[in-house]
Amino acid sequence: MFSTDLFSLASLWLIGIVFIYLYRVLKGPTVFDRLIGLNGISTQAVILLIFLGALEGRLEMFVDIALGYTLLNLVSSLAVAKYLERRKAPGAGTLAPSGGPAGTRSSAEGAG
Repeated sequence: MFSTDLFSLASLWLIGIVFIYLYRVLKGPTVFDRLIGLNGISTQAVILLIFLGALEGRLEMFVDIALGYTLLNLVSSLAVAKYLERRKAPGAGTLAPSGGPAGTRSSAEGAG
């Protein structure tokens, strides 16, 4: 009884956090904020899957599903990040290839 109530309370708490991430996805000022919000929602969904598996008594099945979902989330996040890096999304700024501040030249590139 106590563990069921505890899992239910924790699940409601996680669902509340999902709404915070959803706000970030909808109102994020940059594309990267929205991507972080989507990753957060996916993380909460994985935790909820594991809670559901513990409540149902079939944890091993739900852990497998959660791992598959986590790998899908990782691959999709990397694909979107690579796409945004090539596209130079608005709000991303410029990335300095030399490791210095954007817009400066390193001594190897410089006087030439």
